[in-house]
Amino acid sequence: MSINYHHDVIIIGGGPAGSMAALYLSKYGLNTCIIEKKKFPREVLCGEFLSGEVSKTLKELNLFESFLSLNPVKISKFKFINEKGTEISSEFYFPAYALKRSLFDHFLLKSAVNIGVKVYQPAEAKIFKREGDKFLVQIKVSDDQEIIINSDYVIAAYGKQNILDKKLNRSFVGSETELKAIKFNIPNNCISNFPADEIRIYTGEGIYCGLNRVSEQETTLSFIEKRINGEQSPRNRILNLINANRKLGKLFGKDFDKLLYKLPIYGTGNIFFGKKTIVENGIFMIGDAAGVIAPLTGDGVGMAVQSAKLISSLLAGQKNRKYTRKELENIYLSEWNKLFLNRIRIAIFIQKLIITKIMNNFSFMLVKSLPFILPKLIHATRGI
Repeated sequence: MSINYHHDVIIIGGGPAGSMAALYLSKYGLNTCIIEKKKFPREVLCGEFLSGEVSKTLKELNLFESFLSLNPVKISKFKFINEKGTEISSEFYFPAYALKRSLFDHFLLKSAVNIGVKVYQPAEAKIFKREGDKFLVQIKVSDDQEIIINSDYVIAAYGKQNILDKKLNRSFVGSETELKAIKFNIPNNCISNFPADEIRIYTGEGIYCGLNRVSEQETTLSFIEKRINGEQSPRNRILNLINANRKLGKLFGKDFDKLLYKLPIYGTGNIFFGKKTIVENGIFMIGDAAGVIAPLTGDGVGMAVQSAKLISSLLAGQKNRKYTRKELENIYLSEWNKLFLNRIRIAIFIQKLIITKIMNNFSFMLVKSLPFILPKLIHATRGI
C-alpha cells in the first residue's frame, strides 16, 4: 500500500545537519520533513566535540538553555602531544562543549518534531526521481507500507557515506583513501589524571587520537589512522599508540587492554576528505555530505549546523526573490565555498603534517617555538 504526501522540502538524514535545517526551515514557514533510516537515540562515529558555531546556532533557535540541561561538559583548552612527548596547547576563544552524539542528535530531532516537522523514522529513500524542478522520493516504512513524497527541494544531510552517493554517481565513490576512523566510549574510572575541561590529541606514526570527557561516566576516545604495512585491528592499533606515546599510556592502567577488548567499536573506513560536489542533480548537500573537515583541526558538527542555516536561509528567501533553480544552486555553491573551502583545505594540510612522522616532529618544534601559531590555526578552521 502506498500513501502520497507533499512537503516543500525533503531532508534526507536526521543528524545535526538535517535537524538544524528542519528547525530553521520551519522557523521560516516551510513545510519540511526528515527521512531518517535509524531509530534514535543511536551511537555514531564522532569525536563528540561541539565548537562555538554550535552554541551560537542553538542560541539563535532558543535551544541553548535546553541544551545545557543535557549537562554537556564545558571544554576550554586544546592540547597536542606527539610521540616524543612534546606538548603544545591553546585556550579556546569561544565556548566549547562535549556531549555524546546519541544525546545531542536525539535532542535536536525531538526539538524539530516539537515545532511540527514531520519525521519518517526508521525509513530509507528507495527510489529518487527528478522531474523538472520537482522531486519524488519513495520510502519504505514497513514491510507492507510505502510512502511517496513530492517536494520542491531535497536536502541531503546523511553524513560521510550513504547509498545515495552511489545512486547519484558522485565522483568520489570508490576512492581508496586508506584512512579509517574509530571511536570507543571509555569509562572515566579507567582514566587517570585527565582534566575534564581539555580536549587532547595524541599523535603517532600514521595515527592521531582524540580524547575528551563527554559525561560524568564516559570519555570519548576516537582516532584517525592511515593504514600502513597491512591492516591491524582497531584495538591493536590504539594499544600500539598507547605504547608508543608514553604520555597517552600514563592515562590508562595496566589492564586497559582487557577492558578495550570488551568495548564496542564504532567506525568506518575509506574516509574521503577531498572535494565533493555541493549540489548533485538538484539536491543540496549539507554537513559531511558536502565536505568532511579533518577532526584534528575542525568541528564537523559546527560545519553541519552552519551549512544547514545557509541553505535554509536561501530556500526561505526564494519565496520572494524567485531565482531560477540554476541561479539558486550557484549562489549556494558560492556561499558554501566562502564559508568552508579554505577551512577544509587548511585542515587537510595540517592532518597530512601530523600523520607523517618526520613532518609531525618538525611541525611540533615549530609551533612550540612560535606559540602564536596554534591559536591562529584554530581560528582559521572555525566559522566564528
